[in-house]
Amino acid sequence: MATVKDIYNFIDSFAPFTTQAEWDNSGLLVGNENSVVNKIIFALDVTSDVIEQAKILGADLIVTHHPVIFK
Repeated sequence: MATVKDIYNFIDSFAPFTTQAEWDNSGLLVGNENSVVNKIIFALDVTSDVIEQAKILGADLIVTHHPVIFK
């Protein structure tokens, strides 16, 4: 089974987090890197609708282009 850390490392392999802007806060913002992931939902932004859809689908992880919180 894949973990959050496995998914993080996979994303980092083609979109390195080290190339982010100085002000950006990319990466794992909420959760546990050791959690097992069976289902992922992808979105542009985390919204209440995206969270609700993740619950309905039984997603273990939400991956977005924009971070949840900038500050």
